[in-house]
Amino acid sequence: MMILNKNEMICPRCLGKGFVDLNDIKRLDREKEWGQGYCRYCDAQGFVERGKTKSVNPRTIGIGPAEHESDFVDDKSTR
Repeated sequence: MMILNKNEMICPRCLGKGFVDLNDIKRLDREKEWGQGYCRYCDAQGFVERGKTKSVNPRTIGIGPAEHESDFVDDKSTR
């Protein structure tokens, strides 16, 4: 069990796993946009600072300074 301080909350994208799996992708309705991989929303920590969801939507793709292959499904694989 993860112990959080009062300024942290479980990551709403990966639900505390630190990894976005197919169930998370389906729950967030991003099947054609994301692939499995470490969670960039919480940087694979499983938790985020409280209030982050007010400024950065967990369903968005562009989080962080660089894109990562886990955020996208290769266009060739969907054809």
